[in-house]
Amino acid sequence: MRRRHNYSTTFLLDEGVCGPDVVAPLRTVEGWTIEVHHDHLARGVPDTEVIEKCAENQWALITGDDEIRFTRAAQELIALHAVPVFMVVLKKKSNAVQIHSAIVAAKDRILNAIRKTKVGFCASVQLGGTLNVTRYFDPLEIKGVTAAQLKTIRRYGLEEWGRVKNVG
Repeated sequence: MRRRHNYSTTFLLDEGVCGPDVVAPLRTVEGWTIEVHHDHLARGVPDTEVIEKCAENQWALITGDDEIRFTRAAQELIALHAVPVFMVVLKKKSNAVQIHSAIVAAKDRILNAIRKTKVGFCASVQLGGTLNVTRYFDPLEIKGVTAAQLKTIRRYGLEEWGRVKNVG
């Protein structure tokens, strides 16, 4: 059975998007709490440690790292803990004002995505504030369950599927 996350409105800004010119304006916005990577984690830690820290504290993650959604270990942790991940789409010359403006512009869509989504996911935040969910991470799909098995599990539940599978 899918696990619904219980994430609050606290966000961890990953090290690529946590400069002081981004953090200070975001902390003044009502309706969420901003935590900063270097207050809780060492510089250069693997994505898996960042995701585990978010899961441990029930934080959503805001990052500039698009690769996080392609790493198998990161995918498994996002799925297991249903972590919401928001990737700010950066251009080579993106500055702090553009980054925090994009996050603020997308704030309502970000909070709505967290409220409505039952599984871990990655969403891109465009510099204009547009939000697009790029991938959902269902823990059953990550574990190698086939599409037909997944349909059965969703319809009848995990226990019933296990009973049928072991009758063999």
